[in-house]
Amino acid sequence: MPPRHKLRIAKLALILAAIPIVVHGYETGPPFGFTAAPGDNPTACVNSGCHQGTPNAGPGKVRILLPGGNTGTYVPGQTMQLLVQITDATKKAYGFEMTARLASDPATAQAGDFNPADADTQVLCADGSIKGASGCSPQFPVEDIEHNFTGYSASINSSGSFTYTVNWTPPASASAGNVILYVAANCGVGNPPVVVPTDVYTSSLTLTPAAGSSAPTIANVQNAATFSTTLAPNTYAAVTGQNLSTTNPGRTWAGSDFTMNSDGTLNMPTSLDGTSVTIGGAPAYINYVSPGQVNIITPPNVTGVNLPVVVTLDGQASATFNVTIQSLAPSFFTWQPGTPDFGKYLVAQHANGAKVGKVGLFPGTSANFTTPASPGETIILYGTGFGPTNPPIANGIETDDKLYALSPTPTATFGSAPATVTFAGLTVGLSQVYQFDVTIPANATNGDSPLVVTVNGVQSVPGLITVQGP
Repeated sequence: MPPRHKLRIAKLALILAAIPIVVHGYETGPPFGFTAAPGDNPTACVNSGCHQGTPNAGPGKVRILLPGGNTGTYVPGQTMQLLVQITDATKKAYGFEMTARLASDPATAQAGDFNPADADTQVLCADGSIKGASGCSPQFPVEDIEHNFTGYSASINSSGSFTYTVNWTPPASASAGNVILYVAANCGVGNPPVVVPTDVYTSSLTLTPAAGSSAPTIANVQNAATFSTTLAPNTYAAVTGQNLSTTNPGRTWAGSDFTMNSDGTLNMPTSLDGTSVTIGGAPAYINYVSPGQVNIITPPNVTGVNLPVVVTLDGQASATFNVTIQSLAPSFFTWQPGTPDFGKYLVAQHANGAKVGKVGLFPGTSANFTTPASPGETIILYGTGFGPTNPPIANGIETDDKLYALSPTPTATFGSAPATVTFAGLTVGLSQVYQFDVTIPANATNGDSPLVVTVNGVQSVPGLITVQGP
């Protein structure tokens, strides 16, 4: 595989990947062992030096919610997404700590493996350290997952309730038996964090090994840029569910997954590690696989209402999940900092490659990690679902060195003023990723304004760009 191809795949990963958040401050998460599980502090964080009161004496509660349709089972080795829902109408900030234990030894036996689903949580090992890429030490295998500073900040003033999302991979074998999830939650008054008055709640949930089919199941199919159901041909989409892949942890396509044509162009893969997806019977291109999520590029030349989506894993096909594919779904990728700003600001770059965004968009990073655009500056944005180009690109290939521009050139507005689109078309070396070079109006005012692009009469979903003049 040519070296430049590897670099281009790395560039796509940079555009689409989540950006890690650095966590600061002990008060952003409880110490290990305060879930009220056997062997932990039996009253959670009450009387632990953290908070005061009587557990479950307040008007609220904490619940562990399973994926839709799950009645209390786990599929061995298959990652599932859990929700920790904390409710207390008398408070304004919400935190939690949760652990998973084998029912046969709930005091000391870890059950499966926790990982953050977003930037709102972190995983602690039993020695009090934050779990790294290599996992917890064999001497300290028990894990707790909990809120961090980003999650705490996101929960403030969230109208009496807040829900955290976590990923949990169950034990690899059904012989592990039942698993008990223990969770403790604390509800406070917001800033500044205080010991009292707070309300502490505890709960537990027992899961049994699932019996029956290991066939894939689809829970949802969404536009990967806007998280809506609006899809078009050649559009990045996320398929979520269970048993979608045996690859755990998941992986993105690599250079070796592409095949080369006689003219030197590269074909995107339609299968990764035994997982394939069809829409309306046509193969989609597989960008990422994991047990709980598969990212695809929808097939070209397929439109219609109630088109069946089918995931096939090692010959086992899922039940169908119907979607509508329209001709256009103009969508820009957005920054996902794991704060209340998640999805609000468009992914954009300055001409030198630096990231465009309001100062402090990603807490814990350097002050110039994202910087505002300037009036009159031309910035670069990235999107999906903007439709065919002139000339059209061959179906299923990574964008080669030819110029594939949208025609006619789309128009744009920034706030209420017109903005100039100097280029709109597919990005060389990537796969169905559109690049837009847009010049911010010279008289743009400081602050956040929505950017909207119109292509062949269809508007993109608005997203914010921050501007700061000299």
